[in-house]
Amino acid sequence: MSNWNWRVPGVNVHTPATRIPISTTPASWSSLTFDPLSAFDLRRHLGAHTDEFDASDIAFLAAGASDNNQHDVDPSQFFPEFDNLRNVTPMGPPGNVEHKLFTELARKTMWDLATKGDHATGSTTLILHVDGTTVPGAPLMPEFLKAHVYLPPSLIKENPGSHATITTIAQLFIENIGVLTATAWTRRAYARSWPLSQGNGLVPAAPSTAHLPLIPSPIFGSSYYLFRGHPIGFTLALALVTSTLPPAPVYDINKIDQITVLEGEVSSLKMDLCSAQQQVEILHSVVSDYELWEERSKAQVL
Repeated sequence: MSNWNWRVPGVNVHTPATRIPISTTPASWSSLTFDPLSAFDLRRHLGAHTDEFDASDIAFLAAGASDNNQHDVDPSQFFPEFDNLRNVTPMGPPGNVEHKLFTELARKTMWDLATKGDHATGSTTLILHVDGTTVPGAPLMPEFLKAHVYLPPSLIKENPGSHATITTIAQLFIENIGVLTATAWTRRAYARSWPLSQGNGLVPAAPSTAHLPLIPSPIFGSSYYLFRGHPIGFTLALALVTSTLPPAPVYDINKIDQITVLEGEVSSLKMDLCSAQQQVEILHSVVSDYELWEERSKAQVL
């Protein structure tokens, strides 16, 4: 693949492989869609910039998608973005590479935003992603799937007691969401009469996970973890093993708020106590007056 020369020394922009001929002028702003060619045209609109602006291109093309009320699709159909991405990228290896580069860039942008958000607010974010496609010929079982996960590395390092919980979350996601996702992808592909019997009819062996650590090592220097699925029953076995371990320390993240609430309750109780003491003094006075009246009444009788 070639680079489109901006005629700026040291600055080149990746030219995507595409079925659609690349025009000498970029497509209009309103016609840009979520695909590599639109990202390339957006870059041409923006001018010559370094590769750090790849993320801004992705964010620009995806802005507003999470709350645009376009989240439903026919169970036998893919979303329009799926077809658009396929129609723009060519068939065969060049298109497959382009497709992978673009979708991985989109995922990395999510990771980057989650990282900055956690760093800026002291929060913890967990992102779980599973692909709809599987290894050709593989059955739709969790041991043939994997989850792409964002986690703050500091959380993993500082809280070893959380490893079993995190692994359980990833495994349950693969079992209960990943299998459903792959099943839905297969159903939609069959609805289009796509040939899915690749792999010469041979069922591949499931990758061995027997000697894998609970938490896989992240890509060096990153917050990206790849969790491989285990056979069903793994979480139960893990629970039996970890139940013999000492419990992880429990931290109450609402201590400050609770202290504030308790201080308010103490203040209210003090006011109630003061009011009760005043009532007691009044009752003492009433009792004293009654006793005095009783003594005078007895004296008059005598």
